[in-house]
Amino acid sequence: MTLPSSRPLSTLLLTALCCSIVFGFNVDVKNCIRHRGPEGSMFGFSVAQHKERGRSWLLIGAPEAQTAQPGVEKGGAVFRCGTAREDDCEEIPFDTRGNNNSSKWIQIDSKSRQWFGATVRSSGDNGVILVNIKHS
Repeated sequence: MTLPSSRPLSTLLLTALCCSIVFGFNVDVKNCIRHRGPEGSMFGFSVAQHKERGRSWLLIGAPEAQTAQPGVEKGGAVFRCGTAREDDCEEIPFDTRGNNNSSKWIQIDSKSRQWFGATVRSSGDNGVILVNIKHS
């Protein structure tokens, strides 16, 4: 006569233990704050936390945002958003000029569709904000 294996019971117990660990993470959906950016800008593509002079901010990338840069189409932007109120965001003016030209007025770069804001990082409290562009 063979005894029943305890392997299925052990597997079930281990699975139940793992599931309880996974379900331990909780996101507060009742007190959430929602920020919305310009339509079609891909606002929220990248997000980082930043602290400056004791105030907490969210840095939110919008790589297809239209900015005020002259002659630049959808160059991308990064927004600084507060953590206390909804839609409390402002664009960070990293670059307010358009495309660069040589001394003979020949355009030497193109900032259109550069995906500025695709990656956003904070270097820590009161530190610099790092943003890159995609390279073709």
